[in-house]
Amino acid sequence: MSDKLTLGLDLTSLHSEKRARSAGRVAQIYLEGFSRVKEITLCPYAHAEFPLNSFSQNGSWQRKLWGHWDLAWQFKQAKPDLIQIIDPFKIPSIKPAPVVTLVHNLVPFIYRDRYQHSTFLRYLYRRMKRQLINSDAIISPSRKTTNTIQMMFSIPRERIKTIYHGVNSKQFYPRSNSAVKAICKKYRISPPYFLMVADMSSYDPHKGLETVSNRWKSKHLSSASLVIAGRPGCYSKQLKTSWQSHPEQLIFPGFVNDEELAVLYSGARGVIYPSTADGFCFPALEAIACGTRPIVRYAGAVKELVGEPAIKLDENLFEDELVPALRAALNDPLPTTELDQHREKFTQKKTIQQLHDFYSELI
Repeated sequence: MSDKLTLGLDLTSLHSEKRARSAGRVAQIYLEGFSRVKEITLCPYAHAEFPLNSFSQNGSWQRKLWGHWDLAWQFKQAKPDLIQIIDPFKIPSIKPAPVVTLVHNLVPFIYRDRYQHSTFLRYLYRRMKRQLINSDAIISPSRKTTNTIQMMFSIPRERIKTIYHGVNSKQFYPRSNSAVKAICKKYRISPPYFLMVADMSSYDPHKGLETVSNRWKSKHLSSASLVIAGRPGCYSKQLKTSWQSHPEQLIFPGFVNDEELAVLYSGARGVIYPSTADGFCFPALEAIACGTRPIVRYAGAVKELVGEPAIKLDENLFEDELVPALRAALNDPLPTTELDQHREKFTQKKTIQQLHDFYSELI
């Protein structure tokens, strides 16, 4: 191997429906970060042009399965020194180089009935599990996820490396009052408002969105709006149908780009994060980067990530504690110093440096 590391990088998440999710966030971090590392030559794989503006399913599961074989073939031709896989469905069964796989979370294995509801899907997840076990190393974005991977798949701890994702500080930073006023006018939002960020194209039990919407009937929240940004679909329709407060208080701006999302973060009185099983909490950390306090269910990986700036609610008493927490966020000043200190802990520069060091040790 030469002094320069040739890194095969899986970028399929940037041209599929996953672009709008955490996998797309991570792929963008890796692409931008490694492009600036002089000691690395990038060998990216993407079976279509990216980024795309649409978020369709991008073909059938059969087509995605073909993409798995295509990735292996393309990297076999390119002969990189190391392959970084971001989408675990793309782990090559024929390895042309050592493979490092990112496991962002284990939701599909925790909620099997939701994600493995057909024979073909169960086959795909069994194959993914088998090839995950055969990866040369695994990257996890939190210690909680690392422990779960080790226990669930019986993978030796020394093969799993915990490296936190970074937040794009050039994109997520406090925005001006004029920008907030403009975004509120565009989406007809009446401040004060609280923000949630989630893909609502389909129901996911771990998101906990209905728990939050059900509490908005409280008279203490009569002056506040709830804004839920993300792809609309059957889940958003379900929430709208079950909404018990004034209809104008529930706002679905749909999918928003990162520029508008940063402004929405900046203007919110708090960003609510009720998830129970995610491996990393991008919305909570992006909110902190934009100067806004997250209100979180204090469970799982969230415990090691959000720190002092967050309002932490007991994982088992979340619904009971939510309204008092929202009232506090409406009335209490933001902890500016704590927010400033915490945002320095999760930067893209730190993430890429730790990955580069890990790659060097592995090779």
